[in-house]
Formats: sequence, C-alpha cells, structure tokens
Amino acid sequence: MTHLKYAGGAGHLSTIPPGLPAPEQMDTLIFGGSSKTSSRALEDAWQKLVVFFTTTL
Repeated sequence: MTHLKYAGGAGHLSTIPPGLPAPEQMDTLIFGGSSKTSSRALEDAWQKLVVFFTTTL
C-alpha cells in the first residue's frame, strides 16, 4: 500500500481527473487546501495511479 502525502496546502479531494481545477468546497463538503496546490497534487497522484495500474494489471 502506498500513501501519498502532499505538503503545502493540498486538500483531501482525490476524485477529480487531472487538468481540472480542484474545488476547495463543493456544496456542504469542505476539502481543505488551496485549489492550485490540490490540482498539482492530483496531477502527480493521477500519474502515479496510471503507472501502478499499467505495471500491476
């Protein structure tokens, strides 16, 4: 199991595909972090997810 932790204000939203802005809040859900930092973290996590799937499946 791998735990990805991003410093510098990334929030907890992890379901947005890369290239889209990550919201800080959606309706009553608050994800925390800044949109810019979260978007960068999601981009990195998405790339690592693709590598994981292509090497293990």
